[in-house]
Amino acid sequence: MALSALFQASSRIREFDLIRALKQRYGTTHSSIVRGIGDDAAVIASGQNRRHLLTTDLLAEGIHFDRRTAAFGDIGFRAATANLS
Repeated sequence: MALSALFQASSRIREFDLIRALKQRYGTTHSSIVRGIGDDAAVIASGQNRRHLLTTDLLAEGIHFDRRTAAFGDIGFRAATANLS
């Protein structure tokens, strides 16, 4: 499925459908990619014997937190722990 079709089809895109569409569109063949896009992370080489672990995670208001009851610090803490775990 094309990336634009995913966004137009629904606001609730399944995570692995989006990953698959991104892989098809952008590929994973660059020489610096040690371990490509996966669930939440990739490993990228940058120079001799250097590797960077890139990770991301999403917190959605109304799903992972409620802004009416959560302080901004609490939301930030949750975002940090999700990405550092």
